[in-house]
Amino acid sequence: MSINITTLSAGQNVQITQGNATLHIHTGGNHEQSNINRITVGGVETTPQARDNMIQQIRAAEQIIQDAPIDPDTREEAQFNLATLETQLTQERKPNANIMVQAAKQLYRFSPAIAGAVISIFSEPLVGQIVMAAGETAMRFYEALMNAKKSKGI
Repeated sequence: MSINITTLSAGQNVQITQGNATLHIHTGGNHEQSNINRITVGGVETTPQARDNMIQQIRAAEQIIQDAPIDPDTREEAQFNLATLETQLTQERKPNANIMVQAAKQLYRFSPAIAGAVISIFSEPLVGQIVMAAGETAMRFYEALMNAKKSKGI
């Protein structure tokens, strides 16, 4: 049983029932409890909202690849690399830095629009945290990417 209570205000007693389980709480007054849902993505504890923001950037990159003026074989390769990057970023454990960086580097070379989509993905705060968890190889790539972003005024 999992119950998430954002705010609880009660005078004396609270009873919570779920299926066959009942929880009785004597409050003795007003108490507030805050509980934020936490999940693990890429070896980093985060919120579902942060994960959803990252996924939104990945979906935007999918659309950019679909719309890019590139030949079908190149599109297929770009889609494969984006799927690889998504797997590395969204799995529960920390990513393999070499696989993650290789997929991102390959995406970056296909077209300026796809390169911009890669920068957008890596600009998500959660991705920065995942990169830090992934280690030195990923950090070097991330720093180079963010420096390129600054120099291009993106």
